[in-house]
Amino acid sequence: MFNRVFLTKLTLFLLFILLVSSSFASAAFNPQINYQGKLAGSTGAVVADGNYDIEFNLYTVSSGGSPIWTETRNGGNQVAVTNGLFSVMLGEVSAISGVDFNQTLYLGVKVGVDSEMTPRKKLGTVPAAFEAQRLEGLGS
Repeated sequence: MFNRVFLTKLTLFLLFILLVSSSFASAAFNPQINYQGKLAGSTGAVVADGNYDIEFNLYTVSSGGSPIWTETRNGGNQVAVTNGLFSVMLGEVSAISGVDFNQTLYLGVKVGVDSEMTPRKKLGTVPAAFEAQRLEGLGS
C-alpha cells in the first residue's frame, strides 16, 4: 500500500513539475514591429476612411541615402485607415528579420504617389529590449 501511494504521489508531483516547467517556456519570438500613425492632409484634416498604399523604408541616415529595408503595402496588403488612424505590423509583408538593429535606424513613410514624409522617424527601443541584453540579471 505504501509503495502504491508513494508512486501515485510521485507521479502527480512529476506531472506538476512538467506542467509548471512547460509554462515557463518562452513564447515564440515575433520578428515584426508594431507601428501606428495618423494620416492627415496638408491642412491638418485627417484623410478619408479607406485603404491606402503605403511604403515603409528603414534607413541608416536621417535624410538621403538608400533604404536597407522596404515594405510596400498595396493591393491586398493596403493599410486600413479609420479616422486618420492606422496600425501595421512592419515585417508582415517583407521579412524584417535580416535587418541589423544594432545601429541607429530611421523610418521613412510614403503614402500613395506622394513624396516620403519628412522628417524620418528615429527608431527607439522597447523596455523588453533592455532586459534582452541581460542574462539572468547579468549584463551581457
